[in-house]
Amino acid sequence: MIDLDCMIKSLSLAGLQRIFNANQRPWKWYLSHILTKFGFLFLFNCNYEINDLSISSLFYSQLLQWWSAFREDFAYSQNWLNIIWNNRDVRIDGNPVFL
Repeated sequence: MIDLDCMIKSLSLAGLQRIFNANQRPWKWYLSHILTKFGFLFLFNCNYEINDLSISSLFYSQLLQWWSAFREDFAYSQNWLNIIWNNRDVRIDGNPVFL
């Protein structure tokens, strides 16, 4: 039997390669607009807390949540733990540090 939740997550995460390629596509403009104040593609390298990010798109919010969980479970190196910006463990007055 197919686990639909797992299938949706895997297909969405597989689409991340299209986000990181250099091609400029109209759908990337919206993503760029949403993630501009959080560092756009740099955010994928951070140890962010999804609840700290005010992302209006449910799809991209879920994608970032799934990416964070996937990365924690399967990453060989954990360099994102050393980045200060958007780090869930580094806070000033209870708020995350954004550049």
